[in-house]
Amino acid sequence: MKPISIALLSVLLAHAGQAVAADACTKVLADLTCPTVAQGPRLNVLRELDQRARAHAGREEFAEASAAFACLLKLDLTPETAMNLSVVAEAAGDVSQALLAATCGEGI
Repeated sequence: MKPISIALLSVLLAHAGQAVAADACTKVLADLTCPTVAQGPRLNVLRELDQRARAHAGREEFAEASAAFACLLKLDLTPETAMNLSVVAEAAGDVSQALLAATCGEGI
């Protein structure tokens, strides 16, 4: 039996990591109910959700900020939004959600 090359092992580990991250993103967004936002161009909707999330975080309303960042993540899957969600979820005391969001963000 030949040893696995480091390159092949790296590819296999990267693929496994992406699968874990995708699973984490799915779990973060499961059973999510998003607030109503104004209809309009996609960028405006994303901006409104981001502003809501940041306003809640600024008032230390971390559960509300977490919900808003999760909805933003659902519409625009970016590492920045996942990490913002992780930070506010941790501040809200939801360590499980924080870890899932961080794992999701690392894999995007």
